[in-house]
Amino acid sequence: MTLSYPANLPFDGLREGYSIQNSGQALMKSPMQSGKIRLRPQFTLRIVPVQFQIYFSPQELGVWRDFLWRQLGDGAAEFTMPIWDASRQQYVTRLVQIRDGAEGVSEQPFADDQTLVTGTLNVRGF
Repeated sequence: MTLSYPANLPFDGLREGYSIQNSGQALMKSPMQSGKIRLRPQFTLRIVPVQFQIYFSPQELGVWRDFLWRQLGDGAAEFTMPIWDASRQQYVTRLVQIRDGAEGVSEQPFADDQTLVTGTLNVRGF
């Protein structure tokens, strides 16, 4: 059973903090005895890293931490969530995984009642 991003948490920060580091994974390289190096995709499924930043209230931060640490096993599991698709100008639900798990997520206090959570999602089929 695939986990889903908690419905009671905001995800709209993904639109404001939307950033694609590159458009896919590095190509496989095969040196030849002579001539050009042969390049080919590693996988047939496109996996695109997308940076995110979401502001959470103290209550939402507690829900987020529970989801990250307990339900995702320190961020190791895949889950579905709405992702901003700039080409369509709307959110689409995609299967994602947090790059580097919980270690790849950072929290910074913002104002008195907000925490900025940032990281990178590996988005499948984007």
